[in-house]
Amino acid sequence: MYYNDDTVIYFDGNFRKAKDAGTDLYGQSLHYGYSVFEGIKSYSTDRGTRIFKAKEH
Repeated sequence: MYYNDDTVIYFDGNFRKAKDAGTDLYGQSLHYGYSVFEGIKSYSTDRGTRIFKAKEH
């Protein structure tokens, strides 16, 4: 952990203690946006590019 009990952050429109943020402040989802984007698998076929299970998705 890179912060301590006295660390104050600006999170979700408010200043608060880092320990009360409710999320991992050093997680890759927050820093790199991994949880923002959704992946859809597609394949090149004889009939062109097709999305894997497009209707279920």
